[in-house]
Amino acid sequence: MSNRISVFTATDVVPWSVVSVRDITGETLDPPALNVSASSLDKPSAAIWALSGITSNERYVTHSEKTDLVQRQERLGRPDGTRGALIPIRKSESWWVLTQGERRAILEEQPHHIAIGFDFLPAIARKLCHCRDFSGRNRSIS
Repeated sequence: MSNRISVFTATDVVPWSVVSVRDITGETLDPPALNVSASSLDKPSAAIWALSGITSNERYVTHSEKTDLVQRQERLGRPDGTRGALIPIRKSESWWVLTQGERRAILEEQPHHIAIGFDFLPAIARKLCHCRDFSGRNRSIS
């Protein structure tokens, strides 16, 4: 089983109960409960929906930011980690035609995305998953 693959499945069965859902734009994914696994890329038959992703290289951080992340970030699955946030983002084709530097500038300067993320460390353990690299049929997040 790979710890690089994550499958987020909306189900009626806990282990993760959903406390709130906040839509910014796009389709609502309001699950009654959420399961996270690394065992399969296939959507279980009882699932309402499934989002699959894989961790890969850090795309938009500098070497010093990556070093800071590693030093300050807590591990996933720790006993005191009882809450999580799932933030599915579907990026448009116009996003992917930008250069990596242009995409980083957007994340760094416009919403201050990178700086805000550092403000929540070490309380938040993050795992960034991408599905753009998947060639399979379960491309629900990108």
